[in-house]
Amino acid sequence: MALTRVEIKEKINSLTRQKNNYASERTKYKNSLSYANKLLSSLKSSNNYLISSNDYLKRYFTINGKTADGGEINNTKEDINKIIKNLNNTIIPEINNNINNLNSKINNADREINNLRRQLETAEM
Repeated sequence: MALTRVEIKEKINSLTRQKNNYASERTKYKNSLSYANKLLSSLKSSNNYLISSNDYLKRYFTINGKTADGGEINNTKEDINKIIKNLNNTIIPEINNNINNLNSKINNADREINNLRRQLETAEM
């Protein structure tokens, strides 16, 4: 049994709302991705500064084979590297995966809406 014009319009409206929700959620993920990339850049920069600092400590403040910081810079560098690895291997790919899933949902909703609009043109009053 074919859908009536009213039923088709209701489905179109429902799908449009759903599509808009997906688009809104996708925007949030894109913002998160932007912040994650900025964080990644800042962490890499911090790591470079720590490398330089560690080199200076080794060069000028080594006493009895130990640096003045007691190895804290190396520990901090390792912690930052773990965070960078987590961002690169888990967080950013997961954000991208969610964006791709939402893109698919938006595209599916668009196809369904377009199909319903074609049905609306031929539906009886």
